[in-house]
Amino acid sequence: MTATLAVDDLLAIAGDLWTSYLGSEPTPSIPGVGDPAEVTASVSIAGEWNGVVVISMSARTAQDVGSALLQMDPAGLEPGDVDDAVGELVNIVGGNVKSVLPGPSSLSLPVVAHGTAHVASRGAEIVAQAALEWLGQHVEITVWSSTSTEGATS
Repeated sequence: MTATLAVDDLLAIAGDLWTSYLGSEPTPSIPGVGDPAEVTASVSIAGEWNGVVVISMSARTAQDVGSALLQMDPAGLEPGDVDDAVGELVNIVGGNVKSVLPGPSSLSLPVVAHGTAHVASRGAEIVAQAALEWLGQHVEITVWSSTSTEGATS
């Protein structure tokens, strides 16, 4: 099933979540202008609508997400803490994206990888893409439609 998801929808979801869970609202940015992603997290949506939600960011931003979400000093975070926090962030964003798309559908467990996602190689196409600036760092959120329900990272 085709569905529309506007960039403004993603920005509204991100704005609410960043404010609620990370303590400060991000500002909109331009996709593709940030440094290459060092941490990529994804969740798949399967059901009436199939696709993948991908969040990519720098390692520093992932550390800041871990610190804010777990309410810990960044120096006290273990790499697994940071991965868990980024995975939880994409899980929350994916759940909110799922709620505005046709259902019923389910959400996969999050997958966190160090590097970029290669969703396009599986024939997926971008439905919506938004970029944010948070704490001076670039974050991208991309929603892909797909006939596959596999995880987004490779």
